[in-house]
Amino acid sequence: ADRRTRDELNVLESAAFISADAGNYWNSTNVSNTILDVFAMAAGGVSTLNFREFSDDMTDGYADWLNDTVGQEFLGVPTPFDYAECDSDVSDDFYDDNMESIAAIYPFIFEKIPVLFYNGQDDDNCDYEGVMNYLNM
Repeated sequence: ADRRTRDELNVLESAAFISADAGNYWNSTNVSNTILDVFAMAAGGVSTLNFREFSDDMTDGYADWLNDTVGQEFLGVPTPFDYAECDSDVSDDFYDDNMESIAAIYPFIFEKIPVLFYNGQDDDNCDYEGVMNYLNM
């Protein structure tokens, strides 16, 4: 990365830590996502959802695949099923939880509702190995 990009990343990293230390996890998460986008662009437009792919528009096709009969049959989802991403208000309400473990509530959740874990091993924003280690416990 060039000097300007490295300087930008240093400023963003400091801002993320300052926000997290102050308990502003929503802002810290947003700044961290911006850091990932800067890295992706510095790497030539690599997709943040699959580091083996490059994209100009930084989008992905997972929602299309999840709404396709082939994807649903592969996952064992009853068809037809209309997949839609969560409303951003829902995810925004969980920003404060990003820094806290929720491992203790998983058994309760698994007893009540069926859960599908989708965690991309090629996604630079997922702790793939950490999640797999947890699920294999």
